[in-house]
Amino acid sequence: MLQSFEGWDKQIPQDGEKGGVRERRVREFLAKHLPSKYGVASGHVIDKRGATSLQEDVVIFDQFNCPVLEIDPAYQVFPCESVYATVEVKSTLDAGEIEKCVKHTARLRELHRGDLGHIESFVFAYDSYESSENPPPVWASDKFREKASSEAGYGPMPSVVLCLKKQFVLHFGLAEDDYIVDTLESGILLYYFDNLLSRISRVQTSSPPLFTDYGWGDNSIKRYHKGEIVPIHKLRVERIPFTGTKLQAHLYVQKQILEAKEKMEQEQAQEQEEE
Repeated sequence: MLQSFEGWDKQIPQDGEKGGVRERRVREFLAKHLPSKYGVASGHVIDKRGATSLQEDVVIFDQFNCPVLEIDPAYQVFPCESVYATVEVKSTLDAGEIEKCVKHTARLRELHRGDLGHIESFVFAYDSYESSENPPPVWASDKFREKASSEAGYGPMPSVVLCLKKQFVLHFGLAEDDYIVDTLESGILLYYFDNLLSRISRVQTSSPPLFTDYGWGDNSIKRYHKGEIVPIHKLRVERIPFTGTKLQAHLYVQKQILEAKEKMEQEQAQEQEEE
């Protein structure tokens, strides 16, 4: 596996080209070693409410069921329901890059995936900042937790972080004190890959109805049936504005659906009267 990254630390003239080459190597590595059901590309992840991730270096998606929304050969847009994980690729883990990783994870967790759960977030770093006070694994884990902390509380973190050169892997949970630092003398890449594969295998995905969920907008369809026009409107169910029991949530949604149907029937009757 390590042969995929031989020569990664050689000088490349431009910073932008350096980042592009290193991101491409990670995508090629994952595409080569992941099972065939996992697709690997780059781009933005979107949800049906209009929220968008930051631009992701690596997107791991359901290759068998994800719609192909390709903008150009190097960039795609992915419905969040079809995405397993993203990977941020960093040449060097320093304070600024760690802050960017935390922001990427936070934006991903804001995407609405219904009952599918969240998209996994990973980091692949080639090297890490050398601190004069702490070893790189300790410094990096402390800096990640510092950047995730705010007045609003402890924010979401990448699940697994790799530093290839310093040979350490960080694991972060949901709580501030829920983290593990692992260092290995050999096999670090295989260890990281095994953790990544284990986590994405537990992520649920689906193939969303693109027009209904993403393309309908404020459109209404005029369907001609037996010579008569039958307008079709999208049912809009408002987001639940409270945190209650599952039964309360179910009853609230049912109420919203009934109100939406009544409104649709009223609009259809009004349109028929106008005709």
